[in-house]
Amino acid sequence: MISLVLVMIGFRLFSCVLMWNETRSGFRIDDVVLNNVGPVENHLIIFILTYGLILIGLWNSLGTKDGWLTTNFSIVFFLIFRTITLTLLPLDPPEQIIPLKDYFLTNTFYCSKILVRDLFFSGHTTAVFLLYFLVDHPILKKVLLVGAILLGTLLVLQHVHYTIDVLVAPLFAYIAYRSGDFAKKKALSLLPKDEDIDIVVNRSGSYSE
Repeated sequence: MISLVLVMIGFRLFSCVLMWNETRSGFRIDDVVLNNVGPVENHLIIFILTYGLILIGLWNSLGTKDGWLTTNFSIVFFLIFRTITLTLLPLDPPEQIIPLKDYFLTNTFYCSKILVRDLFFSGHTTAVFLLYFLVDHPILKKVLLVGAILLGTLLVLQHVHYTIDVLVAPLFAYIAYRSGDFAKKKALSLLPKDEDIDIVVNRSGSYSE
């Protein structure tokens, strides 16, 4: 429950960071890929692909206590890393951007606004790659991997992100996953082990086998 509260607090604070980031000026990247492709509108397929993959990924990753903790802690680190990169690397949106209409984010963390400076690194792509590292089902892992690559491609085609925003997504996803797994192990090490609980219960005289 503590890890879940941390996730909720993290999303709330990150929402404030996003609103502040939209007020800043930055610089544009001379992106060779964007200069030669698109823009192509992919709002609906991006929305369906993103949240379809996230839902099936979370269904698997949250199935156990270890999975629950690793997932929640990984999400917290994911938000921390995005806060750092957005702060240190302010970017102006690509010139031909077709702003992404994400109906879920717009009505929650985007505070009813369509954001265009939420750039480095791609949150949508990284979220799916993060679930790829979190799940243990072999077929589902393949689905998430293919889906993440397709999602990143669609975002670039719509000029929602620079190419580099998408290319670094697997790296940040992996770092967030490893950080979350480390935090999970530390958290579990602070809890009493089952055998220690049995000893305490038996000594109390309230339970015996």
